[in-house]
Amino acid sequence: GVSDDKGPMIACMYAAKKLHDSGNLKRDVVFLFEGEEESGVGIEDRGFCKMVLENMKWFGSDNDIDEVSSNSNRPCAILISNNYWIDDNRPCLTYGMRGVIDFSITVTGPSTNLHAGVDGGSIHEPMEDLNALLYTLSHEKDKIFSGGVRDLANDERERYEKVNLNVEEYAKQVGVSRLRQISPLHVLGSRWSKPSISISNVSSTNTSRGFRRIPAMCQAKVSLHFVPDQ
Repeated sequence: GVSDDKGPMIACMYAAKKLHDSGNLKRDVVFLFEGEEESGVGIEDRGFCKMVLENMKWFGSDNDIDEVSSNSNRPCAILISNNYWIDDNRPCLTYGMRGVIDFSITVTGPSTNLHAGVDGGSIHEPMEDLNALLYTLSHEKDKIFSGGVRDLANDERERYEKVNLNVEEYAKQVGVSRLRQISPLHVLGSRWSKPSISISNVSSTNTSRGFRRIPAMCQAKVSLHFVPDQ
């Protein structure tokens, strides 16, 4: 759509043009466009990483990534335009983002789907085991994320407070009756500076989605967002 992400992309291009026309663009600018995010195919399989590594000359190198990483050739900044404003009225300059690791968890059991009325209770069921594992990931994330997660620095806390987030309006915007946190500082912290685990999808070999079926295989797609110090 326009807001995600044609508008921000064009705004960046016009900003670079304005600086160039005025003589104030003192650096080379490289634009990378990758339009297959919504295809459902992972970034590695889409070939984006391979394409970048094979064209390091775009970033001031005729050889490889080691040369680009040197002090003389290293890019001074990377700007990602695919971000959101705080609301519809206040512009937002994003200066950092959480990283992400996408992975799948697959649990297998019997060689074929079984009837729950016939075999239920006699075997370890893949869906039950997968749900138990996902529960552990979700409810014990404090233990999982115990290392490398620091508290907000004083200057970061001050910037978060200046955002003046309306918690009730945010809850209404995302369509929930209540949030996990109450204060604006903690809501923003959970979105921006704390790690999180999200379960995006659960599927199984019970493709008809009918009752009384024990699937032979279940799979969950999970996204783990991590913070810089982890």
